[in-house]
Amino acid sequence: MGSACVKSDVWVMEDLGLMFFHNGRGLLKLNKRVYLSSLDDPKCAAELVRSNPDFFELSSRSEFVRKLEACRIDFSDRPK
Repeated sequence: MGSACVKSDVWVMEDLGLMFFHNGRGLLKLNKRVYLSSLDDPKCAAELVRSNPDFFELSSRSEFVRKLEACRIDFSDRPK
């Protein structure tokens, strides 16, 4: 355990080095570098989870990657 994993009910959008997290009630904007540093820095991960419990939870590295990919949305995709 040690990465700040996105909760499953949060949507993630990336643009121009920023990451936007939306959970249906609020929006959080973070620098992408800050968020990704939580992957290697347990103190940074713990601080992100402590300050934003509605958006993040502690998890393993593999869970971090899996959930981030599952929650990512891209507004440039055309509907099928």
